[in-house]
Amino acid sequence: MTGGPEGPPRTPAVKVGASAVAGLGVFAEEPVAAGTVVARIDDGRVVTRAEYEAIDWDRYTGRIMQIDRDLFLEGIGGVEDFINHGCDPNLGFDETGRAFVALRPIAAGEEVLYHYSTSEDHKDWRVPCRCGLPGCRGVLTGFRDLSPEDKERLRPISLPYLREG
Repeated sequence: MTGGPEGPPRTPAVKVGASAVAGLGVFAEEPVAAGTVVARIDDGRVVTRAEYEAIDWDRYTGRIMQIDRDLFLEGIGGVEDFINHGCDPNLGFDETGRAFVALRPIAAGEEVLYHYSTSEDHKDWRVPCRCGLPGCRGVLTGFRDLSPEDKERLRPISLPYLREG
C-alpha cells in the first residue's frame, strides 16, 4: 500500500489480549481491509545463528523469530511479538518481509494470526499446534518439512528467504 497526499497509510488499531490459541494474542480493534499493513517487524535485536543456538531455552523468556537463513529477530515487546500461529492465517509477510499484511478482510475483535512456517525453517523443528482452525495440521514444522502442497500455498506469504525456492 502506498500513501497519498495525506501521507503513508495508517496502521489499523490492534491490541494484545487473552487468546484461545495460546496465552496472549493480538486482536483487531477495528475492521481491517485485505492488503493493509497490520504490524511492522523491523524493531528488535538481530541475533546470529550461533547466538540463537547458544540460548538457554529453559531460562529464556523473550520472543524470537527467524528472519533469514542464519538470522533471527529478538522481539522488544511490541504488539508483533504476540501474534499467534494459525494454520489458516489472516496475515502474511509483505514482499520486503518487514511487515505483516492482512490476507483477507479481518473483522473488529478477530485475532490476527500468521503461519509460523512462513518464517521458521529449522531442521526437524516440531511444535504442537493449538490453533483449532479448519485444516489444522496438529503440528508446526519448519518450512523445509512442509508438504510440497503446503510450501506452494504458503510461499507467496512467506519471508523473502523462503520464497526463493
